[in-house]
Order: sequence, then structure tokens, then C-alpha cells
Amino acid sequence: MEEIKEEAKRELLAKKNKPVEELNLIDVLERLGVAYHFEKEIEDAVQRIYEACNDHQDYDLNHTSLLFRILRQHGYPVSCG
Repeated sequence: MEEIKEEAKRELLAKKNKPVEELNLIDVLERLGVAYHFEKEIEDAVQRIYEACNDHQDYDLNHTSLLFRILRQHGYPVSCG
């Protein structure tokens, strides 16, 4: 189990400059119900994504809605304006 947790942490760090892939991985971890094992890594990733969300205007509708959901879920202010 520890090996799998370390692998997931490495995956999160490897996707550091790829916000769409980070969002997808965070979504998968949350849907599987194992996100509590990666709270710090997920919070760091969400903070990075939030700070850079204006730089990534090329999200499709699916990723935009995923971005909004994850940011809201983690307590970040979001608006469609």
C-alpha cells in the first residue's frame, strides 16, 4: 500500500506544470476516496492551479467545469466572470 501511495505522490509531482493532467489526477483520487492520503500534495497542486488559472485559457468545457468544481470544493473563490 505504501508503494502505491508513493507512486501517486510521484505522479502528482510529475504533473506539476500540466494543470489539466493534475486536475484529472486529483479528480480520480477524490472519486476513488483515497484523496485523504494525499491532502498536502493535493492542496499544493490546487494552490498552483488556482494561481495560474488565468494563464491557461485553453481548457475545454469538461476541464473548465472540473476546475471550477475542484476549486470550489477546496474553498477557493471562483466566478464565471
